[in-house]
This record gives sequence, C-alpha cells and structure tokens, in this order.
Amino acid sequence: MKPVALFLLALIAVAAAQTGCPLPFELVGDKCYHISKTMMTRQEAEDECTKLAPTGNTAALAVLNDCAHQAILWQHITEKTNYWIGASDEVEEGNWRWSTGDEVLHGIPFWFPGQPNGGTDENFLSLSKNGYFADEAGTVRQGYICQLM
Repeated sequence: MKPVALFLLALIAVAAAQTGCPLPFELVGDKCYHISKTMMTRQEAEDECTKLAPTGNTAALAVLNDCAHQAILWQHITEKTNYWIGASDEVEEGNWRWSTGDEVLHGIPFWFPGQPNGGTDENFLSLSKNGYFADEAGTVRQGYICQLM
C-alpha cells in the first residue's frame, strides 16, 4: 500500500477513535448521529440511514425523547433547517410513537405551539428550523438526522 493511502487510513482511524463513533457518524452528547442537509422525502431518509449503518450496527432516523439531549443536538447543528427524525402517528392518528415504540412526549418544550396540526395529511415528525417538533407530510423534502441505535 502506498504511504499516502496508509496515512489517510490512519487519519480516518484517529478521527473515528476521537469521536467514539464510526464514520460518518459523530458523537453529540453521548449518542452517535449523522446530520445531513441533503433534501430527501421521509422514506428516502429512512432508507439512507439504514444504508449508512456500519457493519454490525443499526442506524435509523434519530430518536429524541429527552429534552436535554434534544437541546444539545440542536445547539450542535450549524445549519438550522428542517430535519426528518424517527417518529410518526401513521399507525394511529394522534398517537405519536418513536421507531423504538416509545411514546413521543407532547407539548412544550418538545413541540412548537400549535403542533401537531396536520391531521392525517402530516404523519411524520420533523425537527424544524426553530428547534421544536412539527408534523410533516412524508413527501416533503428536507434534511435528516440518523442515529446509531
């Protein structure tokens, strides 16, 4: 192997060791996230998270069921835009659940006042550009946040 290639591999290994997360994920608080500004539909974002999981790991759209962790992640994000995260009320209208099956807590400090407000037209959770949750239609194209589970 050429010295330049060895050097690059060493740099990648050092970067991964420093973050405690395999690339392309980064440590934010105590969890590993990949924050992407690439605009995708909800399903495309979900599929991309699955593809990004390193061998032996599982990744999915982020689960933000802790107010303090939601704040830490939002402070870490430099591009304030809308991001898909991993919850929906698609199975039962008004019953918001994370992909893990846990209930999404309602009201402030999680949801923007007046949200969710989309009824059966907006069944997927978004971390909106103001840092609060909002319901969105799955066809909307926005960034996404993956989490190693």
